[in-house]
Amino acid sequence: MRIDPCLIDQPLEHIDLSIFDRGYSYADDEGIWYEVYVTNKIKSWFPNSNVLYSDEGNGLLSKFADVLICLFEEDNQITFFVPSDEKIFGLMGLTKLLNDYKNHINQCSRCHMNLTKFEIELNTSLPINKPICIRCERDTQKEIIKKLSESTAEDLDIYDT
Repeated sequence: MRIDPCLIDQPLEHIDLSIFDRGYSYADDEGIWYEVYVTNKIKSWFPNSNVLYSDEGNGLLSKFADVLICLFEEDNQITFFVPSDEKIFGLMGLTKLLNDYKNHINQCSRCHMNLTKFEIELNTSLPINKPICIRCERDTQKEIIKKLSESTAEDLDIYDT
């Protein structure tokens, strides 16, 4: 479905300003087009637009109809269409998805404790799949070292038969 982007010009009211800077819409008989601009903080969680959407059907926006993210990296813009009969993947669905993602990266994936500001920055600046606090990271490192030392000890034990 194609639309002239100039038609998406009705300002959105009551959007979550912790997620979006601004947004616009255009409604027709088939549904609603949305053009939303995420905050710089939200954008910082996504190293590139492929995390949001890819042709392979993965990414946060893969279930949304007619997603345009060609201006995401430059302008923080996400444009998408919501068919009239769609109940889940609309503006509220996108808001919830991004808000859940925001909450997800603010908690350790192992102990579910809130991360410190430093831990959040560390987790978002490095290619880490699941956010983790420093305490759990240390515990993980200790487990790995223990397993490696046990494995090495077994390999070096030449007297066992």
